[in-house]
Amino acid sequence: MDRDKIKPYIYLAFAILAWSSQAAITKFLVMSVGVPVASFCTFAFAIAGSAFAVFVEKKQRLVTEYTPRDLGVLFGMAALWVSGDFLYTWAFKFMPASTAVVSRYLWPVFLVVLAVPVLKEKLSARKMLGVILAFLGFVFLVSQAGGLTLSLSNWLPFLAILYSGISWVLLFLLLKRFRYESLSATLLLVFFGTILYGGLVFALAEPLPSAVPVLLAAAYFGIVTIGMGNAYYARALKHLDTSQVGNLSYLVPVLAIFWAGLFLGETIQWYYFVALGLIFAGYLVQRR
Repeated sequence: MDRDKIKPYIYLAFAILAWSSQAAITKFLVMSVGVPVASFCTFAFAIAGSAFAVFVEKKQRLVTEYTPRDLGVLFGMAALWVSGDFLYTWAFKFMPASTAVVSRYLWPVFLVVLAVPVLKEKLSARKMLGVILAFLGFVFLVSQAGGLTLSLSNWLPFLAILYSGISWVLLFLLLKRFRYESLSATLLLVFFGTILYGGLVFALAEPLPSAVPVLLAAAYFGIVTIGMGNAYYARALKHLDTSQVGNLSYLVPVLAIFWAGLFLGETIQWYYFVALGLIFAGYLVQRR
């Protein structure tokens, strides 16, 4: 396999690894400084991460070549992203981080399904079989781990997470549909997102954090997870089949469990490996 064919998989692997720590960091930030400030700080740091990706790949010239119409479209896409991100972060106030991240990982299913009307992709039987196998692995993992306990007191946060997953998918599908260069477009998206969140923080007169652990967590989240992770995910999605990307994205919640075992001392159960097997089976079915 030549270098150009391997690159998209390297981009996707980086994004998956970066995203796997997202839930724990989000929970920490929300409990420390609240939703608007946490989101503003992470988006502000994400500018640095996105700019790094742009300069490493030598795409900085493209940032200045977007037309006013393109900038307007990207601003609207940033508003879509911010609305979903805000609701997802808000939901962490009402449920454990594990429940939140498991709930959101219906989005790879949305990715394959929404690619049909947005990108005019064909939903073949093979793709559907791959999606079903991967989703069964996800459901098996959740059921063995205790499942999602939704009650009347937390159905609204769940709906918020559901919307955030749909908005997340639409963001990346629109990037692919409009054929925007992913790294430069992501830089502009996080810049516009920072402006939107900054306006919210200013309107609410929220104080900015000064504690070092909070700033370090926000910096890692913004630079690595949002800035670089999202940029390279969009780049991978541009070159890979949508259903394949959606299947491999199920590795994020599974990896998050492994990180919890490594750093928090939680027990790694046998059914994690069964779930991983089903996820990779779905991926292999789509690769044939």
